[in-house]
Amino acid sequence: MLGYDFEAALDAAYGSAMRHFVNRNSWMPYRFEDVLAVYKKPHGNGKNIIIAEIMINRSSTEIQDYIYDIQNWKHWHKLYKKSKLLVELQNNVKVIYLATKHIGFIRGREFILASKKFEINGYKTVLFTSVEYDCSCLFYKVKAWCHFFYFVINQINEKESCLTLLCHFDPKGVNLSALNSKIIHKFVRNLIGLKATLEKT
Repeated sequence: MLGYDFEAALDAAYGSAMRHFVNRNSWMPYRFEDVLAVYKKPHGNGKNIIIAEIMINRSSTEIQDYIYDIQNWKHWHKLYKKSKLLVELQNNVKVIYLATKHIGFIRGREFILASKKFEINGYKTVLFTSVEYDCSCLFYKVKAWCHFFYFVINQINEKESCLTLLCHFDPKGVNLSALNSKIIHKFVRNLIGLKATLEKT
């Protein structure tokens, strides 16, 4: 066991995000174990939603993109590409799948929740990541900023742990592929550390 309290981890992972994003008409917090199935609708203002699911073949680094393109989101057709990073991932952990959900505009910002599920020495580890990106800066021609939230490791049972990071960001002002590449590199380092931790338990 990693020693993290389930309720405390739940509060840490969702408390900050929900304080910013909850719209009582259509947004509700979700249980930690349900987050992979979360699909939230836009709050009545006609905003578009994209769901992108990126699958990695277990026997190779081949990526299959499943993009549900809605209206003017054609430029999102390639979110991830083959890279040395994927080889690095496979050398350290067994990638089960990657999935990205684009939720839509919330109070002037974009919210994207990405999840990555790994198996590390028999431990199934779910990784959630996204980035906060203040699109209001773009209106003033100021270089927009992005901010990383924290991640949480949570032991669900003897075979499951969760490493989480929740944020939101505006895809209009940033190269999505480059940004996600940086994020995943960061998590590769964390996963290597997590692997070492799990080996000791």
